[in-house]
Amino acid sequence: MDSDVRELVESAEFEQYHRERQAPRFNVFDILRYSEYEIRHSNVLAWLLEPGETHGLSDKFLRRFLESLDPRPDGLKEDRGTEPVKVESVKREFHFADVAVFLDDDRSTLLAVENKVVEIYDDAIGQTRDHVKRLREECPERAIHGVLLTASDQEDGATIVARRQEEVGVPMSYVSWHRIREINTSLYPDDFAADPNVRSFVPQYREVVERIIRPGGSLVEKLLDRHALTLERLSEAKGSAEIGKVEKSRRESLKELMGLLRQKPAEQRSEIQDYLKGKGINAQKSAGAYLNWRSKEGTKALASLRLWSIGFSREAVRLTLQFPPWVDKEATKEVVAFMRKNPIDWSQPPGRSDRYPLSKEYGYINVYENRLLDGEELLKLSFRESTKRLRERLDEFFARGSDYERIESYFRCLAFNERMPEDTERELQE
Repeated sequence: MDSDVRELVESAEFEQYHRERQAPRFNVFDILRYSEYEIRHSNVLAWLLEPGETHGLSDKFLRRFLESLDPRPDGLKEDRGTEPVKVESVKREFHFADVAVFLDDDRSTLLAVENKVVEIYDDAIGQTRDHVKRLREECPERAIHGVLLTASDQEDGATIVARRQEEVGVPMSYVSWHRIREINTSLYPDDFAADPNVRSFVPQYREVVERIIRPGGSLVEKLLDRHALTLERLSEAKGSAEIGKVEKSRRESLKELMGLLRQKPAEQRSEIQDYLKGKGINAQKSAGAYLNWRSKEGTKALASLRLWSIGFSREAVRLTLQFPPWVDKEATKEVVAFMRKNPIDWSQPPGRSDRYPLSKEYGYINVYENRLLDGEELLKLSFRESTKRLRERLDEFFARGSDYERIESYFRCLAFNERMPEDTERELQE
């Protein structure tokens, strides 16, 4: 076997990719459909930060969390040595702060954590600032310090927060979900309780956190980046002989990687951006290989932003209509409550209504979801073939009487609705 091919199929990354492809791992968060809910992540974070909880870590997680805050809060800059971190309590949803950590130190520090499972954005900084101002009134005896937690890189997020400090006007620090994963990895399994339930829970949760910080599957990208030349060579006519030398059980995994390499999400995004421009839609590129544009009629409804988005990856191309987390929460609640009582999909035939999930994902509320290309199609098609098929699917999507026209018409009617329901539904909190 060629040495480059051997290096690929015997690498730890390929072994993990092959194993996961053969048998997807059980994850309780997926079964309960909790993996993308901010509230659930805040619950786990509060559990880890409380020294007396069932994880058995004592203050080890809390200590490293405090050390990760950038910039460090004034009262926490000194080296604590082996002295335990004293905590009065850790509370959830304390005066709108996702997690509140009451430290028993000389300054009676209260950390007000704003948790976002998406990249950092301006309104998240504003929410963290508001927590500090609100808690200064509610807890005047305490030194209040804001903490913003998002999926952005630690250094990038800290730089943005530091740049906004003077404008924000309150003490604030940044910590990344990347760092949360690093802390959990460094403590597992030795420092966690021996309870088998805890030992099985922690790696499952770490897997969910990895999806937050690396959406779309970093393992595949790592393999493609490191072994692109080898995979390209195997895709040529002469490569079939080398593929035949690979152990039979691993051959399909190798062929799947070759198919994934053929797809070029970034290039496809640029081509579809030009396609949308021809439709009169000014779609903007954003992080994570997305194209976004405003719903014209949706923006008129309650003067609130609705965001159409196409996400490009090697595994799928997915089109969604979302309410982003920075949209006015009360307006969003009112619209969602109305949509639940008057669903867009009431007249849709079987097999089509599932495109209207009205579910929460990484802080966004998904109103509509259409998988334009799935993984099986992408594996079989070349880049040119998949792009052609994608254009055909989008032609169908924008056609007269299509989903797009129906949804925009729905919001056009909604804009004329003078009175929205006063009661909102609990599931927005779930």
